[in-house]
Amino acid sequence: MEAHGSVATQVTNQHAPGRPDLVLERAGLTVMIEAKIGAGFTENQPGGYLEELRRRCADKPGHKTILAILVPERRRHAVWAEVCDLAGCEQTKSFRSNASDRVTMMLTTWTELVLALDSSQPLGPNMKWLLESFNHIVQTHINPEIAHLDEETMEALRQPATIKAAIALTNLVGDLKGRLESLQYATTALRAGATWYGFYATPPNQPELNFWVGYYHVATYELERVEECPLWMQLTGRGFDNDCVRRLNAKGKSVTEVSQHRHWDGWGGRIVALPLGDAVSSDEAIKKAVEELTGILDVAKRRETAT
Repeated sequence: MEAHGSVATQVTNQHAPGRPDLVLERAGLTVMIEAKIGAGFTENQPGGYLEELRRRCADKPGHKTILAILVPERRRHAVWAEVCDLAGCEQTKSFRSNASDRVTMMLTTWTELVLALDSSQPLGPNMKWLLESFNHIVQTHINPEIAHLDEETMEALRQPATIKAAIALTNLVGDLKGRLESLQYATTALRAGATWYGFYATPPNQPELNFWVGYYHVATYELERVEECPLWMQLTGRGFDNDCVRRLNAKGKSVTEVSQHRHWDGWGGRIVALPLGDAVSSDEAIKKAVEELTGILDVAKRRETAT
């Protein structure tokens, strides 16, 4: 590629926020690539990337640009719907859409990338071995429908610092979002910060019980109940008042008060652990998490009668 153009990773520019994973450039074409496994889009994605691509076209007649989103096969439709909504583009069945003149947005999968690399040209033994290794990672760690949580992984999830744990966690949060939506909860898009990943959800017809659910890097926050991680629920709705917190604590659902500071990206609040118990699969973990948060909501709904 270097002989025909340039390749750069994690490019930061002064004109628009955001840092794409990969930028490929050659005469007349710029391609930005944002690779996703389980994480959602951050505040500046994809808007910041599209803004930069439009800028690059402005003073180069005939120059074309592409924003390519790379995702696991199982997230193809959900991510395409989300990114088209964020960018204000038409949600096409071809997974290609025009963000503006000479700016195209497209989505492809990790598996399609492997197939394209395999068919692009004859491969030598070293490249063939590298591609086979890459395909093994894709099929084993990126594409599985269920993130199996064995004892080793469950231990790692409590301090998510490995690729295996991060993938399992992000898949788990995404699947939990889908489960809540099937129960008629209203949810926001998945969002990621430097130290957190999750989404907001609202029970049917109960906006006062809005909450955030996801995972935090608990080692960073020095939380006392680390053993109950990885999932946490933040009580954001006005229905989670002081009386509700008292009842939750009385029921053994210990509420942790977290002050605003830099580790929490400027926000704090009341959070409750969602322990996964003895879950050894994604399905079991999601079932347990839904039971835990439903129990918390049930306590919040009750108003003690005067004696």
